[in-house]
Amino acid sequence: MFTHFYHRLIRKYVVIFGALMNNLYLTRFTQQGAQKETMKVPLVYGPKEKWLTRLKSDPTITKSIMVSVPRMSFEIVGITYDAERKQQTSLKLQGPSVGGSSVKSLYTAAPYNIDFSLSLYVRNIEDGTQIAEQILPYFQPDFVVSATLIPEMQLKKDIPVLLNGVNQTIDYEGGLDTTRLVIWQFDFTMKGYFFGPSANTGVIMGNASDSGNTGGVIVNLYNDATTRQYQTVYVTDVSDQDFIEGEVIRSHRHATANVHPHTTTSIESAAAFGTVFAWNRSEGKLAITSSTTMFDVNDVVIGDASQAIATVVANEISTLKLAEIKVQQDPLSANASSDFGYSTYLTEFPDTV
Repeated sequence: MFTHFYHRLIRKYVVIFGALMNNLYLTRFTQQGAQKETMKVPLVYGPKEKWLTRLKSDPTITKSIMVSVPRMSFEIVGITYDAERKQQTSLKLQGPSVGGSSVKSLYTAAPYNIDFSLSLYVRNIEDGTQIAEQILPYFQPDFVVSATLIPEMQLKKDIPVLLNGVNQTIDYEGGLDTTRLVIWQFDFTMKGYFFGPSANTGVIMGNASDSGNTGGVIVNLYNDATTRQYQTVYVTDVSDQDFIEGEVIRSHRHATANVHPHTTTSIESAAAFGTVFAWNRSEGKLAITSSTTMFDVNDVVIGDASQAIATVVANEISTLKLAEIKVQQDPLSANASSDFGYSTYLTEFPDTV
């Protein structure tokens, strides 16, 4: 059931979240309101308890080697399935591979919510509010990030990141001379996706003999003689008149008609009728379409408009091509990753008999 694959999606979601929070700055001011210093707030991945322990091990924050504040840390605290975003599992996504030389496909993604907890550690109340104000305006309540999740398919997804809640605590643990620690906690939910293994999918290309075409699809429509869509018969004893394309033609069995000036045939009843598609006198070949039933050997056929008369001597019952539909990319040099349109060509057969 399972095959090895690894899209590194959890790692990518961690990187995406870290990138969102990795550009926050803290500015301090003098009592007169002049800017004194500006520093970038460090961001690391790890549980809050780890950093609290590290910070509390140096409660005065005065050692030469220490973990300074302000500082932020974040971690994944949970992953849950999101049934509201579920799609039909049999759907497939397709995309060009890098370079566009082939196409890859994979089944639609499983939607999961990835919960992140972001902790902010500061010494002063105003330091915390200043950093919080740089986060809160962007989440109303979500912020959408566009990310390439499957690079080999150039598959991009919009990933919403929701801010669920914010709370602040002040840690006074210790003596009166101990420096307090102000902790802000931001709870986020990332609407992520998890994909299964990808597979190579063939690219529709033209035939080598098809005038050098580099792509496209060709659909041929063939005739089944028993369906009466198209029938070819060979005739003899043809009168001087020629059959006319598009005229109604009728078949008479056990009938008589004036075939030649010195030959008299009496006509009794019509057995079938259809439409003349094409006529070739030199080969005695008559193509008939839309007939009510098959024209048989020894039937006498008569054209309504031309009054041409002939006798059927043979049926051609082999499968015949009726039409060819060719859909081709435009331009022909386009590959799987190019912007292109389509040209459609329709050819009807037989154009002659």
